[in-house]
Amino acid sequence: MPDSFVHLHVHSEYSISDGLLRINEAVNHAAALGMPALALTEINNLFSVIKFYRAAEKAGIKPIIGAEVTVAVDEKSQDITKLILLCQNISGYRNLCQLITKGYVHGQVQGIPTISPHWIKVHNEGLIAISSAMEGDVGYALTSGNPDSARRHIDNWLSIFLIATCLR
Repeated sequence: MPDSFVHLHVHSEYSISDGLLRINEAVNHAAALGMPALALTEINNLFSVIKFYRAAEKAGIKPIIGAEVTVAVDEKSQDITKLILLCQNISGYRNLCQLITKGYVHGQVQGIPTISPHWIKVHNEGLIAISSAMEGDVGYALTSGNPDSARRHIDNWLSIFLIATCLR
């Protein structure tokens, strides 16, 4: 595995319903493979941040903080999708904390903390978005044979993240 490879979407035991990987094992394995960094992206939470950050620093790899969040497809729908958000800096971390908190407090959809697309437009500074493969809106559109819908979703995310970054 080349030194430049970095996992950007890893769940640990803190993802509760989806992760069994222990943080120290993940970090030590990444370090043994020569990875310069590792992203931990728990599902709808940041519970592992302190333990992960300390373990990564100790192992000599850069910790990348993030989360796989549940996002409402639109303001009127009960339909949801997934999105991976990675923090570029402290501003991104604060915005991710804001989004996750709002999801738990104001955005419950069928018991799942869900983030409004409008909140992401307001709290996107310092964040990098990655489609959540088949669970994301882009991946779902592509696997459903709808490339035009996938393009619309990509354009939407670009308008929120790329254009917002260029305007700062």
